[in-house]
Amino acid sequence: MNVFLVTSPFQYICANEARVAYGTENNILILVLQKTEAGKRHLAQVYDKSQWDHVYEVNREHRTFVIPRLLKKIKKLTDGTPVEHFFFSEYTSWRTRMFQRNLPANKLVFIDDGMANLYEYFKFIRNKSSFSRKRLLQDFLIRLQGCQTIGIQPYADNFEMFSIFNIQDPVCPLTLNELNVIREKIGASACYDPSAPIAFIGEGAIGDKNQPTLKAYIERLKQTFEASDKPFLYFPHRTESEAVTKAVKSLPNLIYHQSESPIELEIANKGIKISGVTGVTSTALYTLSLLYKEVPISAHTYDSHVGNEMIEFLVQHFEKRAKQFSK
Repeated sequence: MNVFLVTSPFQYICANEARVAYGTENNILILVLQKTEAGKRHLAQVYDKSQWDHVYEVNREHRTFVIPRLLKKIKKLTDGTPVEHFFFSEYTSWRTRMFQRNLPANKLVFIDDGMANLYEYFKFIRNKSSFSRKRLLQDFLIRLQGCQTIGIQPYADNFEMFSIFNIQDPVCPLTLNELNVIREKIGASACYDPSAPIAFIGEGAIGDKNQPTLKAYIERLKQTFEASDKPFLYFPHRTESEAVTKAVKSLPNLIYHQSESPIELEIANKGIKISGVTGVTSTALYTLSLLYKEVPISAHTYDSHVGNEMIEFLVQHFEKRAKQFSK
């Protein structure tokens, strides 16, 4: 049997890609439900319960009691034998580590949850660091329920990655996730039109500490829009403030698009035609580059990104991709 632990819509997408890529059977999905309305809506657009042999939907609250009960149910299903694969994200999360400690698996497979995976690779995985978490009261309650506590966990020799990020010379086996299942499902290849507008991916946290000011952001948008003879289709970040929205909408040569889905799905689901994509280097831009292979993408960074290994990795990806369109 195979166990998939999922806590976000994007993790679900990657878990489903892994299910197909690894050709697993007898699949158990542990789905931690979303709390926000947006999260629930986004998950509903990709979730297909019929694809899984066993599904356990759990809330985020009371995890000290929920997870031990869940582990007992899964052990009963597996008859106490090790599962073939345990697929998970959130390398240092409490849930992940509880499953690793209490549910033996032949292979531990790390799937994506956006930029956090790059962060965890460079900070913990690359150095094969041990993991430790001790909580006096929580550990006591865990033992009372017949489970082992997390304690100290050394780097696992049976650990591997299934990732959208093509990390060079990884310290563990790495299988590339090219998002082929969802790309085909949404029909992403039909969205490119060289005469269509250019998609601009809006940024979050504008005006916050260590982020661009509203004035600087609008000035950069002006320069970007004025440098092109095509209109821009602006996709706001889900956290965009009213002040940013008002300022952006006042700009010429711009069509403001209020998304109902994550942009990775919004473009294809709405049948939107685009001739290109641009925005700050980010996970969203990276996933768009995999889903919409036919579409040219340009990315920019800020001075504060210099020396950031995650950003440098993404920059190299976009530079390589741009060369494919310049041939």
